[in-house]
Amino acid sequence: MEKTFISKREWLNIFPEARIYLEDDLIFQTEKLNILVEIYSNQLDINNLKKNIKKLDTDSKDFADLQADIFIGEDIKETEERIKTIDQYLQPDIPETSGRITDQDIESAKNYPFENLIETKRGFAICPFHQEKTASFYINKKKNYGKCFGCGWFGDTIQFVMQTENKTFIQAVKMLK
Repeated sequence: MEKTFISKREWLNIFPEARIYLEDDLIFQTEKLNILVEIYSNQLDINNLKKNIKKLDTDSKDFADLQADIFIGEDIKETEERIKTIDQYLQPDIPETSGRITDQDIESAKNYPFENLIETKRGFAICPFHQEKTASFYINKKKNYGKCFGCGWFGDTIQFVMQTENKTFIQAVKMLK
């Protein structure tokens, strides 16, 4: 018996009622991720545990750090994967091979104004690649590239769209041209 591959988009066409559940799950998973990242970033429980309980020996402190990395870190990874999967179901399929892109298309995509992709204030924005409260993502308007001083991300508009929209190079160029 031959197995038939059904794309994520085809599943949604077969079961359109699933869209509302996926959208609700996406909202839930995003909220969950924000909470997990906040807990992990602040390490509230671990730091309070270390400061307030002097009875802990070095091995216990190391174990507490390891627990935070394993349990919270793994939850973050699993939640990010779930969000990515849901997003793939909800995003329209863009055919990889529909038409060729030219060097001019690539150049045009690289020159697409960065300010049209992310909201800036005096050239700075909140970085979409990590959690932060203060804008550390800098847009160089003259050279049209982005640089985050927090996480170190650096790239042009094509790379930005590839990572923020989870697109391939060809898809990103087609979106920007």
